[in-house]
Amino acid sequence: MAGQRLRGERVGDLGQGAARGVLFVQQLPHRVDPAAESSRAYTRHVVERIIRNGVIGRRLARRAGEAGLTVRAVVPVTAVLRDAAEADRILGFQRNAERAVEAGYLTAAAAQAWLDGLAEGPFLASVTVYVVAATRG
Repeated sequence: MAGQRLRGERVGDLGQGAARGVLFVQQLPHRVDPAAESSRAYTRHVVERIIRNGVIGRRLARRAGEAGLTVRAVVPVTAVLRDAAEADRILGFQRNAERAVEAGYLTAAAAQAWLDGLAEGPFLASVTVYVVAATRG
């Protein structure tokens, strides 16, 4: 079963008070989604080569405490972007995709297809920044 998907088919009423269900009856061969593969390669590039410390958000409050500060609040601020062009201006998709190609994470064709897919929509991206308010003593 590994690497294979199942197609579900609805079954009829299973009896009084029983829920309707899905019966999996046919195996379909696993297909690789090129867009998903490109997204993973792009993300690997960003995490490994661009972001200096990708886990600082979840460590910042603890590190502030370890430095002798009293943490008063941790506030997550999430930006939700629904326009690919706006997201590109903020997050640099085009620029970072070009860098991913130069670094060997993506081929030029895969990068362009991925960028084209983002522009075709619908588009949704989010970025969460953690604000830590702390004081001395």
